[in-house]
Amino acid sequence: MWLDLDGLRVVHACLDQKSIDLLAELAGRECYLNPDLLVRASTKGAPEYEAIETLLKGHEIGLPEGISFRDKDGNERSHVRVKWWNSAAENLRDLALPEGVEIGEAGEMPAPEDIPFYAASAKPCFLGHYWLKGEPEPLARNVACLDYSVAKEGKLVAYRWQGESVLTKENFTHAISRG
Repeated sequence: MWLDLDGLRVVHACLDQKSIDLLAELAGRECYLNPDLLVRASTKGAPEYEAIETLLKGHEIGLPEGISFRDKDGNERSHVRVKWWNSAAENLRDLALPEGVEIGEAGEMPAPEDIPFYAASAKPCFLGHYWLKGEPEPLARNVACLDYSVAKEGKLVAYRWQGESVLTKENFTHAISRG
């Protein structure tokens, strides 16, 4: 679910240190999901379940009662995922994922203060999960998503990391899916 290497980090969707610390402690030195941990990780409401949900999907914030949106598959959602790399966000609209999701008046709500943002001084972090569109570029100075919907005729994206702590648009490369 994550790699923490000398110069960079890799995670499926959200680098949340609290979740990583919990799972690493429970997995022990083996660093894998042993059978007991797998059971707890499959039990909704358990701390292990919440940790894995966060790493694989990202942080979510509940929307005010009566406000919801339909996701790309037409499912009604009353929670929105947040850009955990955007510590400069002033309101929920600045944080909401997917980009441009319409959440009505909730968009003007102040950005929650309890989101564990990824520090701008932390080593680079590469992730997937978010099915981005457009030209690949860093999400933040040290965060890059490599998921540009290749399975849905998007782009197969890679980043040529050369040890830099500040990621650049020029180091992305991609090929367009031909279906």
